[in-house]
Amino acid sequence: MAGITTSETLRGEQPKDDNLGSRVDELTGRIETLEEQLSADKFFVDGELKELKSRIFPVLKSVLESIDALEEKNSDEEQL
Repeated sequence: MAGITTSETLRGEQPKDDNLGSRVDELTGRIETLEEQLSADKFFVDGELKELKSRIFPVLKSVLESIDALEEKNSDEEQL
């Protein structure tokens, strides 16, 4: 409460924190839990992405090779 003067601060007493400390501890714990879950989710997604790449790249390579072969065949036919 920056800039707010209360009768407690005028008497030199510390204002009550209204359980602020325990709330900070609770939120810190929740953040740590969320960070752990995010790390686990990232590990899972990274594994899924690696598997997906290993499946997709050979298919894409085959498609590109087929396109190249068709373009070469069309080029040969155009020369006739």
